Amino acid sequence: MATLLGACNRVKDSNPQAANVPAEVVQLVKQNYTNPSNMVFTEIVADKIWGVDLQTTEKKVNAAVNKNTIISSYRLAADLPPDSLVNLLNPSVIKGGSFSNYREEEYSWYREGNYGQRLVADYNWQGKTHRFQWGITMLSGQATYTLEMLSAKSRVTSLAEEDMPNPIRNYLSQKGLGFSTGTIFKNDQDENMYQVMVSQNNTFFTLLFNNQHTLIGGSEQPTLLNGVQALPESIRHYLANTPEYKDFVFEGQFARNYKRTYDGVTSYDLCIQKNTGTMYGTQVWFITLDQAGNVLVRSYMGFY
Repeated sequence: MATLLGACNRVKDSNPQAANVPAEVVQLVKQNYTNPSNMVFTEIVADKIWGVDLQTTEKKVNAAVNKNTIISSYRLAADLPPDSLVNLLNPSVIKGGSFSNYREEEYSWYREGNYGQRLVADYNWQGKTHRFQWGITMLSGQATYTLEMLSAKSRVTSLAEEDMPNPIRNYLSQKGLGFSTGTIFKNDQDENMYQVMVSQNNTFFTLLFNNQHTLIGGSEQPTLLNGVQALPESIRHYLANTPEYKDFVFEGQFARNYKRTYDGVTSYDLCIQKNTGTMYGTQVWFITLDQAGNVLVRSYMGFY
């Protein structure tokens, strides 16, 4: 989860209920951290999820909370990550940015993948703030770092449907969809995008909603497309004219090229890969776009 201090609706107080931070949220934080002080609350989802930065007797903490539980918690380790982690980017197509707000995950309500300890920082690249994550895992008996960069400055995943905005909850109910998880991405303009994992008839799939809570992508039955030429011209142009995609292809274990349509909304779910012949050194872009070629969600992953 990237730093939450840059967002709007900040509250710094030991008793900030007057600024629309519910008393139970403040109490929840006080119960879970030893002698918390200098609490700064930031609204992530209106009246549902908050970020909080605080100081305990032992450490500085960056966390996300709802009205009932701690969603995630990070110890602020330093302003900059160690050179050993920064240097892992040297072979990658995303090198050259600057890091800040380095932190170590101490707790997460939801965990995806087998990444062991997760280390996180803000990464300014191409003039925008990205959430950057180092995961430590084992591949073929060898300790391996997974590097992940999101096209958002923060990501928070909740297991509670009530943490989603009411218009999204109403939409899921109208469609007869079950809720599994909801991930909130926040961009540099403090706008949210919601990636909601849903289910219907024992089939799980993802739907995307924008800051206005309007459906913009996803489906339960993707259509496999045969090659780049099957994509709309707008997307082909985007892929061909984005420098960081040079030498990335639709080949490899992560590669995919899907068209998705749900409730009249069409999106494209792509994965392009730069191969080395082994998993080590492999780089991958995961990209979701709309029909006009606008990027909805994008992330980079590398294995080193």
